[in-house]
Amino acid sequence: MDIIGFLEARISEDEAVAQAASPAPWGWFGEAGTPASALYSADEKAVLDAYADHAPGYLACKPEDRLYIAQFNPGRILAECVAKRQMLANIPLVTDIDSEVGGTSEFVLMCMASPYRDHPDYQEGWAIEL
Repeated sequence: MDIIGFLEARISEDEAVAQAASPAPWGWFGEAGTPASALYSADEKAVLDAYADHAPGYLACKPEDRLYIAQFNPGRILAECVAKRQMLANIPLVTDIDSEVGGTSEFVLMCMASPYRDHPDYQEGWAIEL
């Protein structure tokens, strides 16, 4: 499998997971004066509930974690999949300039593949220093 095929497969996997999830946008809501206790999707169904089964503390996380979870909702992931596909479709339009790892297009592809370095199909020849 070449790097473009690898990326297309990973994008499709990410897209399938996002499409199966509750619809975006997501937001945290709770009772007044308390930390946000439940994450709701656009269809007003709970995605995560900190007080499931009336057990306070069921979901304990920092406010920064709550923001992170809500921010990386399915809508954002689907938008990123579209953007990545556009990048792949236009890679030949990138002017290749020699660099330490080869041409510019090759480097862009290697950068795009780097988040998937733990995938079994990832090839070490695509590795870049992060």
